[in-house]
Amino acid sequence: MMKHAAGSIPEAANSLFTENGYYGSYGGSFIPEILVPAFAEINRHFEQIRHDEAFWQEYCALLADYSGRPT
Repeated sequence: MMKHAAGSIPEAANSLFTENGYYGSYGGSFIPEILVPAFAEINRHFEQIRHDEAFWQEYCALLADYSGRPT
């Protein structure tokens, strides 16, 4: 599980995408054309919050306390 040190943004936030939108040197995406606008909107919103400390604190708390808990 991802641990988040107080006051730092996880390294994953800075390394998710290369400048052209790919995951590393071999990645990419294939999605149906009808979903392209929705993914573009998601990407725009993510770019707005990806360096926001409050976002990462909430995200890591949800991972630890909600999705990572026993079912």
